[in-house]
Amino acid sequence: MISGTVALVGELAGRQQLLEPRVSIPISASNDSAPRTVAATVDTGFTSRLTLPPDIINEFGLQYSGRRRIKLADGRLQRPNVYLGIIWWHGRPVRVPIHQIDGNPLVGMGLLAGSRLTVESVAGGAVSIEEI
Repeated sequence: MISGTVALVGELAGRQQLLEPRVSIPISASNDSAPRTVAATVDTGFTSRLTLPPDIINEFGLQYSGRRRIKLADGRLQRPNVYLGIIWWHGRPVRVPIHQIDGNPLVGMGLLAGSRLTVESVAGGAVSIEEI
């Protein structure tokens, strides 16, 4: 099982809390390199697998794979660079495409396929991803 917590990232007028479910993902450039853990926000609106900002991609030395077109939540199209990396998902190494996107790393629905996501939607709440 993959686990994490719900982070309080801000508040809106009227005291509505802005919450993000976050999990830790071990990532490496190859099966031969030691994985390092990255905290990523679970984003069910992102249909691919994983995003990382350029600084983390460079730090890990991930292999460039090309560019792919994606549609953002606001409808804009982008063609970000895509890299290949190894993540440990449900206890197994899995080679995945990783989109280079500025901002916090994101775990998308493509990675969650075949899993059960449970989120306690309160600050500090538990996040769990279990294989189905």
